[in-house]
Amino acid sequence: MTDARARDSVANATAPVGSEGQRLLRLVPGSLSTIAASVGTDKGTVSCWRNGSKVPSSQLRARLLSAHGIDPSSWDRRPEGSASAESPALPVAQADDSLTGLEMCKRQLVRLHRLVDDTGLTSAELLKVEHEIGAAIRTKESIEAKAEMLEVRIVREHPTWRAMEARITEALRPFPDAAQAVADALAEMESA
Repeated sequence: MTDARARDSVANATAPVGSEGQRLLRLVPGSLSTIAASVGTDKGTVSCWRNGSKVPSSQLRARLLSAHGIDPSSWDRRPEGSASAESPALPVAQADDSLTGLEMCKRQLVRLHRLVDDTGLTSAELLKVEHEIGAAIRTKESIEAKAEMLEVRIVREHPTWRAMEARITEALRPFPDAAQAVADALAEMESA
């Protein structure tokens, strides 16, 4: 065994395993070049699969199944025997009609952040969760902005507010400077 292979072997033994496919590939005997040749790729790609920085495409997963018996779906699962693989899944949120859309969105973000904190996620799973977090944040911001606009519109169009605005305007009519200052302040509030 060459020094480079020995270093690779030690690094693989101590590096964290992100998926069952990665774990199984590390058990395949032979050099990176030999494994690469058996599935029609290069040794750099096989090295990336072994260290977990990349996962094989569906076409190469099928070739790994033929050549080495590695189930294609194993790349999407946590490694067997890992604590994270045996940990129970997070509870699925139950539909609750009493919650607002904003409250449900906030709960979803909490669940998604818990998933990110789970160190047993594969790279692909982590990427999907991060994407979902971004989508949930955008949804939350949209709901909050719409709620704020609705609140402003409700107040602005409310008959009580309209009556108060008319009375204030009428009361300030003898005081043009004050009336202008109040009108400017109201217009500023309405445009915000």
